[in-house]
Amino acid sequence: MRGGKNVKLLSKIFSLLGLTVSVIVLIVAAAFIVPKFAGIMPYIVESGSMEPQIHTGAVAFIDTHDKDVAVGDVVTYQIGETGSKKYVTHRIVKEGPDGYVTKGDANEVEDANSVKQEQIVGTYRYSIPYAGRLFAQKSKVTFVAIFWVILLNAMSMVVSALAGKAEKEEQEEKQERREPVPASDTTHREEPAALAKHPKEGKKPETPTP
Repeated sequence: MRGGKNVKLLSKIFSLLGLTVSVIVLIVAAAFIVPKFAGIMPYIVESGSMEPQIHTGAVAFIDTHDKDVAVGDVVTYQIGETGSKKYVTHRIVKEGPDGYVTKGDANEVEDANSVKQEQIVGTYRYSIPYAGRLFAQKSKVTFVAIFWVILLNAMSMVVSALAGKAEKEEQEEKQERREPVPASDTTHREEPAALAKHPKEGKKPETPTP
């Protein structure tokens, strides 16, 4: 009985762990995948130039549909040659003759080069602190997450099966205890009735009359 309770407890623990990990994986996946349908793209922040609003190692989400920017907006723009995959996320502090003048909130000086409209990728919307490392290794993280989800759910199913078996055995044991034990059959041997005496027994033989 005690073993059955322990198995049930383990089953509940593994079920809860499996559910928790599954929910976390779904939330993280939704945070990165769902925004893409709205044109919001994730970018890893590699410096602290926008501290404290955007932390180093955070993932910044940029609205690529919103390129109608103004002074005060935090924008992500492309640097280097056309087609380069190098980006900077800074705040527009003013408009200059050659484009927008940008500056990191944590920097003391403005950026050296002005930003042209065609360089702008989009407007900053929000960020997830410290998620950059996970995002950079998303293939490994995805594999590990899927592995744990499968493992915990498999263990939950196995333990649940054991719990069901233990519960069935416990019910059978209780049922046996409830059933009355039949009394042992006692055979009563009846003594045979006294045999009737032979009519001739105990009598003298009659003497024939002459």
